[in-house]
Amino acid sequence: MKFFMVSSPKPQFPFTELVGTYLTHILNPCSGDFVFLPNPIRDLGDPVNVVVGFGFLPKRNVYKVVEIVYYRREIVRDDNDDLRSGVCVYTIGDDSWRCNNSSPYSLRGRDLSGACVNEALHWVSSGYDGPKLVDQIVGFDLENEVFGVIPHPDFDSGRLNYTLGVLQGCLSATRRKCQDYVEIWVMKDYGVKELWTKRLKIVCSEVGLIIGAVQPLFFQRNGELMLQHGGTLLCYNPLTKTLRELRISGMPRSFKAVVHVGSLVSP
Repeated sequence: MKFFMVSSPKPQFPFTELVGTYLTHILNPCSGDFVFLPNPIRDLGDPVNVVVGFGFLPKRNVYKVVEIVYYRREIVRDDNDDLRSGVCVYTIGDDSWRCNNSSPYSLRGRDLSGACVNEALHWVSSGYDGPKLVDQIVGFDLENEVFGVIPHPDFDSGRLNYTLGVLQGCLSATRRKCQDYVEIWVMKDYGVKELWTKRLKIVCSEVGLIIGAVQPLFFQRNGELMLQHGGTLLCYNPLTKTLRELRISGMPRSFKAVVHVGSLVSP
């Protein structure tokens, strides 16, 4: 089962710009049922970034929402970290949020959900290890509510510039080289660095399209991979190395596609 999160006060853009707004509902798109969320507890001061995740613990049938809020420090520390953070967790069915932790990582992006695999949410984190800029995958264990580092793929070259997702039940990492190609990697055995595998590579010159940031969604029965590219849905055929646009009547210009398993049962 999958629920969608809706933010306020900008309902016309429910999947963007969480800074200064709050999540208001969790919605089951199949049944139409929804759950009101209490406002999270935030510190005084204006947030500079808000990262949110939504995940499921199947063994206990528990859904959790995680919010990480970053604020500007009044006094910069010796390690040049000018941000402070607060981490709040809400379990569907509880009366209020729990806010007991901070994040030791600077999580990238303002996406409305980190990739949920193996009962953990995942984001890319960027930070400095001394003078060196380091990218890493950070996971948040939904059961124990703690952060940890997940091994990343060893790309051929360049900075580890990628986005995370879920593909065929595995954690995926999509890396692009501007105007050149897109690589999609999957972690076939969770937590094992050696089992990161390059699933496919889409070369811009072969498909006749300059591809920007894409999000792989799922493989269709005919073997084509469906992707979201901005406000467009694309289908890539790995055998013929061709790319075609999937047109759906009535689709809005701005949207975020989410792969989910439909269910009429709500928590």
